[in-house]
Amino acid sequence: MLIPQLTPIQPINVVVQQPPGLPVWITTLFAAAVGAVFGIASSLLTELFKHRLRVIKVRRQLGKELMRNMDQVESGVRILNYAKTKTAEDKTEAIWFVRANLLPANSERFDHISAGDTDLMYEIDESKNLSQFYSLAKSIAFIDSGSEGAERHNYMRLNVTFESMAFWGHKFIEEHHMKYVPVEITAENAYEPTEEQKKRGLG
Repeated sequence: MLIPQLTPIQPINVVVQQPPGLPVWITTLFAAAVGAVFGIASSLLTELFKHRLRVIKVRRQLGKELMRNMDQVESGVRILNYAKTKTAEDKTEAIWFVRANLLPANSERFDHISAGDTDLMYEIDESKNLSQFYSLAKSIAFIDSGSEGAERHNYMRLNVTFESMAFWGHKFIEEHHMKYVPVEITAENAYEPTEEQKKRGLG
């Protein structure tokens, strides 16, 4: 019995045509690189946005704190200017009243930021207007109100200090385009000259 001879099957060669454009592996790497760049950029923008929001928030807080103190300062300036042409006794009375009732009362937010985040404070107060204001406010403690024979000197120091605080405070407010609406200080209305002072022209 004859076994028929089998014809060997020829191998089939399949040629896959490369689609037009870049190879898949290149486009994959490119997409990954673009995604990484966008991820880093997005992260940086988020941090910058958060920092900007913090600057705006802290600047608003410092502005509110300053303007509350400015009400005290401007009231003090008015009383001290009122006593400018009066007697030594009147000047001493004005010093005592201003120190007792109209000192800038609160620098808590300024002190906290100055001590805890100097970079942020520098960014907000690069011109040092706010720092000048609070530096002068703290110097008031060293101005005596009762040294006999030094009434004129003490009065001048306090008057210059208050006028300087008003100057630097307004500079900070103007620099940051804040709206300052002075609020009347009740204590100022309590500054009433005595009958003897009225006779001398005070009031």
